[in-house]
Amino acid sequence: MQYKLALDVGGTFIKSALVDTEGMIIESTLGESPTNSNGKPEEILDSFKSILERNRSLASFTEVGICIPGPFDYENGIFNMTQKFTSVRGMSLSPVFSAEGLEVKYLHDSTAFLLGEIAEGAARGFDRPCGIMLGTGFGFTMSHGGRILINQEQRPCFSLWNKKFRDGIVEDTISRKAIRERYAKLSGDFSMPDVREIAALATGGDKNALAVFRDVGESIGEVISSYIPKKAYDFLVMGGQISKAFDLMAPYIGLEIPVSRAANISDAAIRGVGRYLALGKDACTRVTTEKEALACWS
Repeated sequence: MQYKLALDVGGTFIKSALVDTEGMIIESTLGESPTNSNGKPEEILDSFKSILERNRSLASFTEVGICIPGPFDYENGIFNMTQKFTSVRGMSLSPVFSAEGLEVKYLHDSTAFLLGEIAEGAARGFDRPCGIMLGTGFGFTMSHGGRILINQEQRPCFSLWNKKFRDGIVEDTISRKAIRERYAKLSGDFSMPDVREIAALATGGDKNALAVFRDVGESIGEVISSYIPKKAYDFLVMGGQISKAFDLMAPYIGLEIPVSRAANISDAAIRGVGRYLALGKDACTRVTTEKEALACWS
């Protein structure tokens, strides 16, 4: 059997797995490798080389698919990030793979996440599912007929993170930083516990922690209903590490559609890369603009 290699690049770990011709993950090959996104160029590039070497010891493959957050040049494989992978900013990752005779394809992590949930997760069977990724920031992506709507730069065609909301932008209310700051303000605890700790407090009945997650849930509903026409989506799936607190937020989202936590919070993106490798860019994505996408549903 001819395999392909899927990678999901994060700031501290790179997930990898071999996928079959149908785009399905070979579960026994799914693993994580540490990477230091603040390391020197050779350290970062060597982490990718090590992953290639390890997986080639398992099976042969000629193609690699990589999902990675932006800013990133998805056409040429060039890092453009300013908060991580800064030592390789302006450098292309592609030579690491071409030197080994491998073809490489890149896609946005939000695209991969929703593809994974459409293929094997909570969004399966819906025509117009949209997805949000709650973590450091607020990622959002839309789809239609199994294809993710992207722009010419291969990023989600419609971004919500920087839209005007309340007295600032969306990420001022819905993000890891915002949740921590909101809890500190309500509780007076300026030790700045992380979201996981605040969620544990909420589960234990802490009224301030409960109020924080209620506000996040209400805010998610307000943001989506304010900016996205109702006809544009028939399902919302939530991913990212903060979605592990889904049960604390879900009752307050208030959208007139089904809302669910991702079936594969940790692995949805790499499963989406597998689908992308199997079906190809045209079958998995549709290039459009924010204006064109919304006009279809207005």
